[in-house]
Amino acid sequence: MFEFYKILLKLKFRMLRGRLENCPPARMPWLLRQLFHARTGKWPEGDFATLNEKIIWAMMFDATALKCKCADKFRVREYVAEKVGEKYLPALYGVYDSPDEIDLADLPKKFIFQFNAGTGRQKIVLDKSALNMAELVPVMRGWIARKYWAKTAELQYKSPPKIVARELLDIRLDREFRIYCIGGKVQFIMHRSYERGKAHIGLRYYGRDWGDPGFAPAMRGSKFYAMKPITKPETMDEMIELAEKLATPFEFVCADFYELAGGGVKFGELTFASFRGTLRFVPNIPTQLKYGALFKLPRRDKDGFSAGGRANLA
Repeated sequence: MFEFYKILLKLKFRMLRGRLENCPPARMPWLLRQLFHARTGKWPEGDFATLNEKIIWAMMFDATALKCKCADKFRVREYVAEKVGEKYLPALYGVYDSPDEIDLADLPKKFIFQFNAGTGRQKIVLDKSALNMAELVPVMRGWIARKYWAKTAELQYKSPPKIVARELLDIRLDREFRIYCIGGKVQFIMHRSYERGKAHIGLRYYGRDWGDPGFAPAMRGSKFYAMKPITKPETMDEMIELAEKLATPFEFVCADFYELAGGGVKFGELTFASFRGTLRFVPNIPTQLKYGALFKLPRRDKDGFSAGGRANLA
């Protein structure tokens, strides 16, 4: 019976999600409530215990103006510069409202194109002389035309769409760390490795002190593998300090940093809905409850929104 109920909720979610993109602002609170119930089996003003439940609530009902700014891969640069300094930002080469504005002559030999208001939409350019813009421009138009926030019900991504050209970090050599902050403090750290390429991603969790956190990542498909432990990076204390400065206004946020092969640290991004609230651990439930208890939700209104959480409904 329980499995049948879960199937009904999934069907309800798929049916309703397609309406979000063109939903009138006045109806959006009702639709978001229905979507939340379809995802979790609960209503947004209720009580939640797990980390995933709270992440899902936050991405739908706590899209404050500051969160929306910091989820934007272009606008977050201003926030990072104010909080920790411009030296941690990758170089910015250009920002475009349309791919038709891009002039490759203004860009260096290698760089990365990114869509500012979502995840997974990017183009790594190792040699611009080999780049086929005739093929890439329609793809970029698709980035801008399709509303990522509506597809995933992540309101923090509802920003004016732009294409960003910035410095390309070497993900095979530079080491990426996703630093999970709850209540403004670093709770655990994920090391993600692309040494074997994007098709084979290594994952491992560490505690704040670089010890065993008491859990491991549940592999999310054949392309993920469990990494062997590494010694604590020389820059880790610096990254922890930076992450907590950036996390100060937020109850939950992941701050991504890169330890550069040539020395130093660079900022990656801030994310507020890690894996869209589908994190899985080994063991799962005890870990979900442990970190869910640290994630303090604000007072909510009758529709389940936090104060300021309706910033992106219009």
